[in-house]
Amino acid sequence: MTKTLQRPLAALLSIGDELVLGEKLDTNSKWLADRLGTLGLLVTEHRTVPDNLEKIANSIVQLAGMAGVVIVGGGLGPTADDLTRQGLARALVLTTGEPQPLVEDADAVRAIRARFERAGRTMPETNLVQALRPANALSLPNPHGTAPGMLARVDVAGRLRLIACLPGPPREMRPMFEDAIEPAIRSLPGVARSELRVVQVFGLGESELASRIADLMHRENNPAVGTTASSGMVTCRVRVEPTLPVRGPYDATEPTQAVEEALASIGRVAKGYVASRENTTLAATLLDEAVAAGLTIATAESCTGGLVGQLLTAEPGSSRAYAGGWVTYSNAMKERELGVPNADLEAHGAVSSEVARAMAVGAADRAGADVALSITGIAGPDGGTSEKPVGTVWIGCVKKGQPPVARCFRFGGDRAAVRLWSANTALFIGLQAIRGQSGVPLLWERP
Repeated sequence: MTKTLQRPLAALLSIGDELVLGEKLDTNSKWLADRLGTLGLLVTEHRTVPDNLEKIANSIVQLAGMAGVVIVGGGLGPTADDLTRQGLARALVLTTGEPQPLVEDADAVRAIRARFERAGRTMPETNLVQALRPANALSLPNPHGTAPGMLARVDVAGRLRLIACLPGPPREMRPMFEDAIEPAIRSLPGVARSELRVVQVFGLGESELASRIADLMHRENNPAVGTTASSGMVTCRVRVEPTLPVRGPYDATEPTQAVEEALASIGRVAKGYVASRENTTLAATLLDEAVAAGLTIATAESCTGGLVGQLLTAEPGSSRAYAGGWVTYSNAMKERELGVPNADLEAHGAVSSEVARAMAVGAADRAGADVALSITGIAGPDGGTSEKPVGTVWIGCVKKGQPPVARCFRFGGDRAAVRLWSANTALFIGLQAIRGQSGVPLLWERP
């Protein structure tokens, strides 16, 4: 029997017209699926339905028939199109055959009133609808908003089902899941935490990496290895089911030792491309290693418009290593702010190795930084030529005591994709410089 069939099942139901119509991106399901997987559950279905009572109720019934845990997101507001409360009540009637009237939860009423009072506002009476819950469901407190969640335990064909309804805003949903739902899931029979480890690989194509670790990626393996690619980064996920024996190309017989063996194998075949062995961002890894090495970083950007600086400063504590940066879009700014020689701009153009190196040197000198990264390129959709088509980007890097270098890339995709690829590649080149690694050829790099 495979690992997939052994793991308890979970399903996700997202509610909202705006999700069905594509007006809003459902990021909650991604986060929830990851957390449920870490807890040892296998998410077998993501479903999205509009604000329709029948569709909500029927979907809850169907998903509860196949999965031990059903997480419902959204539809808990105070307006007429927020129908999750009624949908859960009707689903419980259909499942149990017993009446499920909506009742007002006294604790929820007090919490909603208190939230408005703390904000110095008068509570509209319509908000009291948020305190309603099916009679056999629990109300879950929401310290970060006015919409309580709901939790119901129901017997389906002799099997316990956990149905949780959570608010849509992530800042409300995530703490509620962690505080109320995770403990409930852990108490379910058959749930064993599934260990997840990662190796982040940058600049090596997903198909190339997959061919190198093909023997680790068979679905029946335990540990099992999977990959996900995004803007140059391939995340290798190594997940082990501790209740099952080791299976696959491993010498170890103990699951946690086999995980280490899998991680080591990935590291060997991706040598020079490994960004991190933690589930973190390139910016965070670069900052952490700069701090550990006692180095500071500066940036000089043109076509990315400050995106590298934005990614760095999005990380808490970035000031420990990031000195600052320049956005020099025009040639005049490159000359005035970074000291790029006019002769280089005239002879080679702004998108050139000479200008990329000069930008990096200028940023390092003016910021007094140990490492400087620069980007100059053509993000499109216009501005390309036969010699320098759209997607041509030069990335410069200088580290104190070493000559500056510049590397040319030809990135694909639209303007946003070119900018993001450029920024991520610059961060990895900075990481290589701090590590003292020779520049292995990266994805999209031109000779």
